Amino acid sequence: MRQLLKAMAPTTFEDVSAVLALYRPGPMSVNMHYDFADRKNGRKPVEYFHDDAKEVLDDTYGLMIYQESVMRVAQKFAGYSSPKPTTSVRPVCRPARGSSPGVTATYRSRRSCR
Repeated sequence: MRQLLKAMAPTTFEDVSAVLALYRPGPMSVNMHYDFADRKNGRKPVEYFHDDAKEVLDDTYGLMIYQESVMRVAQKFAGYSSPKPTTSVRPVCRPARGSSPGVTATYRSRRSCR
């Protein structure tokens, strides 16, 4: 945790909140915590998976680190209404065996969404 805080050099409360969200086994297993720190401090360029994702993921430097980020992306790109994204976040956080084959292993760790 201390090493991540040094790498991130948080300047706002939102930065501390991001540290807490990223300091979990799922995001740490793919080094998302260091990607966030590098993008925040300008060591890596901020990249978005689509040009329109900038308005949705600008505050998290192009990374989906919160469940709300997943829901906003689902609303924007899949056209889901408010209740539907909630059901799309569940497989990301607590997948049932054999369900949601499109969800990547990166986000399927049960511990990453607690």
